[in-house]
Amino acid sequence: GGHMAYDREAVGRRLKSGIIDKGYSLEEFAEALGVSRQTLYEWFNGNTGMSFEYAVKACDLLDWPVDRLAVRETA
Repeated sequence: GGHMAYDREAVGRRLKSGIIDKGYSLEEFAEALGVSRQTLYEWFNGNTGMSFEYAVKACDLLDWPVDRLAVRETA
């Protein structure tokens, strides 16, 4: 059946387009979040899932409601 697993790549794409839409450089955004640019790339391509804490911070920086990045703790 369909799986409801959290799609890291979809979240990564959404994050990336959000950063670009808001006019941040990746450098600026990484610095504001307190992560390296390498970490951003890992999130973008879905190699690493964002922690809930970082998702909340990112949404705050992007003026998004927290659920916009749809990060769910896996049960």
